[in-house]
Amino acid sequence: TGATLHVGLEARLAQELAYVVSQAQHAAQQTPGRIVEELSIVAQRALDDSRRAIAALVEPLDQPIGVALERVTEEVSERTGVPIKLIVTDGAEVDPVRREALLRIVREAVLNAARHSNAHAITVRLSNEAGVQLEVSDDGIGFDASAARRDRFGLISMKERAQVLGAELSIDSEPGAGTTVQVVFP
Repeated sequence: TGATLHVGLEARLAQELAYVVSQAQHAAQQTPGRIVEELSIVAQRALDDSRRAIAALVEPLDQPIGVALERVTEEVSERTGVPIKLIVTDGAEVDPVRREALLRIVREAVLNAARHSNAHAITVRLSNEAGVQLEVSDDGIGFDASAARRDRFGLISMKERAQVLGAELSIDSEPGAGTTVQVVFP
């Protein structure tokens, strides 16, 4: 069937990207430098996206957001070794377009926390109190959010995903105080 063909193609793409990631990571260790490091990061993101596309092809479109978030957080936790606590309030649901954007923002935020913050724990909260509110917080080293480089791929992609859907994304962080990423849909 068409879905089976897509899964096969996506699986091959994931295998190729896994090779690119391993080579880029090896090159980054052998030749430290910004370009090689960014190549490694971009390759890892492409691999993550291909794995997500494979999962999306086989998961039900009407899967509750809590189930989808659990899958994403467990996957990242298993890969990085950082425990992630998930809190989804009863009745928290979003439409399929927002659901996909939120899942991608969560994946990016928890991967950033796990890779860059030296976090020992990450918490993901989703509520539907005054509009949909998503919060990803960590107990890591934090950073000066006001001085953060504006060309960081992860920060840019999260902000763009939120803006396209009319949501507000904010990042609260200070050196030594962890980081909180918050997305609020009206």
